Amino acid sequence: MEREKMSENILLLLPIILLFVFFSCNKKDKGLEINQLRHIETFNNNWFFCVDSSEIAVVDNWCQNGLPISKKKQVQVPHTWNIEEGLERYFGEAWYEKSFKVSSEWKEKNIRLKFGAIHRNAVIYLNGKKIEEHIGAGYTTFYVDIQDYIVFDRTNLITIKVDNKLTKQSIPYDWAFDWANDGGIIRDVELIVTDKNAIDYVHITPTFEQVQNDYNGVLNLNIKLCKNNTPHQNISFAMKVIEENQKTSAILFNNSINVVKDGDFYTASIDVSGINLWHFDAPNLYNIEFGMYVNGVQTDNYYSITGFKEFISKGSEFYLNGEQVRLPGIEWMPGSNPEKGFAEDYNEIEKMLGLIKESNAVFVRFHWQQDEKVIDWCNRNGILVQEEIPHWQLPNELTDSVKLSIKTHIDEMIRRDYNAPSIFSWGIGNELNGQADIVKSFLLETKNYVQLLDSTRFISYTSNTLHENPAKDATQVGDFLMWNDYQGTWHSQHTDSIGILLDQIHEANPNKPLVIAEFGLCEPQFKGGDERRIRDMNTHIDYYLSREFVAGAIYFSLNDYRTHIGEGGKGKYRQRVHGVTDLLGNTKPSFKILVNHLSPIEILKIEETT
Repeated sequence: MEREKMSENILLLLPIILLFVFFSCNKKDKGLEINQLRHIETFNNNWFFCVDSSEIAVVDNWCQNGLPISKKKQVQVPHTWNIEEGLERYFGEAWYEKSFKVSSEWKEKNIRLKFGAIHRNAVIYLNGKKIEEHIGAGYTTFYVDIQDYIVFDRTNLITIKVDNKLTKQSIPYDWAFDWANDGGIIRDVELIVTDKNAIDYVHITPTFEQVQNDYNGVLNLNIKLCKNNTPHQNISFAMKVIEENQKTSAILFNNSINVVKDGDFYTASIDVSGINLWHFDAPNLYNIEFGMYVNGVQTDNYYSITGFKEFISKGSEFYLNGEQVRLPGIEWMPGSNPEKGFAEDYNEIEKMLGLIKESNAVFVRFHWQQDEKVIDWCNRNGILVQEEIPHWQLPNELTDSVKLSIKTHIDEMIRRDYNAPSIFSWGIGNELNGQADIVKSFLLETKNYVQLLDSTRFISYTSNTLHENPAKDATQVGDFLMWNDYQGTWHSQHTDSIGILLDQIHEANPNKPLVIAEFGLCEPQFKGGDERRIRDMNTHIDYYLSREFVAGAIYFSLNDYRTHIGEGGKGKYRQRVHGVTDLLGNTKPSFKILVNHLSPIEILKIEETT
């Protein structure tokens, strides 16, 4: 089914073709049965919290003795202290503790804690012993092995020192980030128990080809085992591929797989026929289940979600599964509900992402790594994602510690989200003085590092200086150009030059797509209210629509957002009034105007039939 008529107010250039669902035969091969052996449980409950503003925890040995009874209070994780009265601007050290028991039945198991994110630095102790530090990467998921430090069948005490002081040792760098500096265990914690012989993660690279009216796919696998695996020779794997987020749930593959040992990985390529492609109009997914076996006995199971898509560029145009597309987008700034901050729950996440879908946007970028629930929602609801490391504003000197922080951000971001079909681009920086040669050189080095981990996706840098000298700017390092267009506000007082600047950018870079990474009105820095926001929005979008080489545009932002450098509000309400909704997602008149601009169809005529 094709769309009947494209609106002149749309950034989607060509009709979207509905992808037909082909029913594939359920393979009846005699495969190895995949049993659910992993034990995964929430570790969010019954934590205690205490601020350590005087930094006396070391002297009083909190890591072993626990937090002082007179100061600690019970909290539920995810948690941030920066929404609490009196702590809104507290940037310093705080502690968490939790008591738990582990049965001796798990004595020969791998026991890990999965932390969705701790912002920003964390030092983790178990029964008084420091077992892990996670420094300089406050938004990424990490794992901690705890089996060697547990006392079985007795109470164990985990204590965590969390520090959200501004620092020049990592990114975000010092004050150079425009969102809230919420400290705490800001995302879910899970306890994961497996056999010693277990899968750490699997990276899945789907490819496909069209055969007549059907699509056949290949799943290219890189299987990484946990570091505590015991030495053995006879390892085998099974895999099951099940349709998900589709009209049917057919099993496309269910059998053992042939693997090849390649360094730290086991690799394989598996053919699957009759697949349906992932598209923002049809976000078809596949649930991939794995079984691991040693000497024919299953020791572990693992699963991931993926999808088949091809996103490429030709000249100044984007193509999704062979179809030229122009991408309307909007950016949501999470953590902005003053009652929850960065400890927002799924209901808040779903509400705000639902507004993105309601706006008719199909593209979002995030200035920092998000909760995996955000990425999963985008997978299932057809939102293309650029996920970025929080590198905003370049320090005068890129020290070794800053470079290490950047690599940690990249490693952990790609490790977790490699399989997500919604992600089409990794962002490696935002507004880093792109006219400087040192910036261009560093971004090229960073891009090369990202490509070692993922050579299948675009890599981009978002510039606020592209208009100054379009032939020189560092955004050229990326696979497409990204420009923050604030003509009329931050960059100049007038919008008359937008068309001229767009043409100059394209003339200097005719073979790369141009994406407007940000445009919008920030109050109270600039006056005029929502009436001016609408007027500026109309002006900018008219210019973008008149240039076919503008391959996408992201309105900034969906919401007014909490930020430690905001000009409006106080305490936990400190904010920038930049959105088409308020902090809580209540829409302004400008939201409806944006929806109309991004609307994918124009109704020309309605006929009543009998």
